[in-house]
Amino acid sequence: MYSNSNFFPLDNKGWVATGDEPVRNGGHNFSFTSESRYWFEYKGVEKLSFTGDDDVWVFINKQLALDLGGVHSELSGTVDLSPASAAARYNLRKGGIYEAIVFQAERRTTQSNYKLTLSNFTTRRTECKRNCGDGQVQPPEECDTGTNPGGYGQCAPGCIWGLRCGDGIVQEAYGESCDDGNTDNNDLCSNTYKLRIG
Repeated sequence: MYSNSNFFPLDNKGWVATGDEPVRNGGHNFSFTSESRYWFEYKGVEKLSFTGDDDVWVFINKQLALDLGGVHSELSGTVDLSPASAAARYNLRKGGIYEAIVFQAERRTTQSNYKLTLSNFTTRRTECKRNCGDGQVQPPEECDTGTNPGGYGQCAPGCIWGLRCGDGIVQEAYGESCDDGNTDNNDLCSNTYKLRIG
């Protein structure tokens, strides 16, 4: 939960800091927007509540879930993802990974309230790792055949290209007489540094 009844994240920043905007309204920098994004694994028990003034829109899995748009005093709204109807409405399935996004805009110059509560959105920490050897090229891999044995013109261990035509190194043992690093078929050297078999 984050709660702040004096929410002014841009005080002494932006136009006020550069001197292009006079300090007024109690010294606060109003007229700002905020965006919060949160990835979660859907379990069917999540609930998001927001309280604030002026514009607020909440999206779940790219679908508008809460609309508190307009210039207004403090209002509250809740998105309950526990009923089965919520799963259907937002195209959620248990165990799937989705994004909740909160867009907020402060437009009036009298107050600024912001309270966001995420209930049951607990997630486990994950770490993205490349899986060299799975047969799928994923950045920063250059290649991935699944076995990656290496050898001339083949994908090598570590999912990088090994010695090959077009690597900029002349491999005379493999029949190259020149190699300028260009693999374009229109290259001047392309006909002479390709592997000769036989």
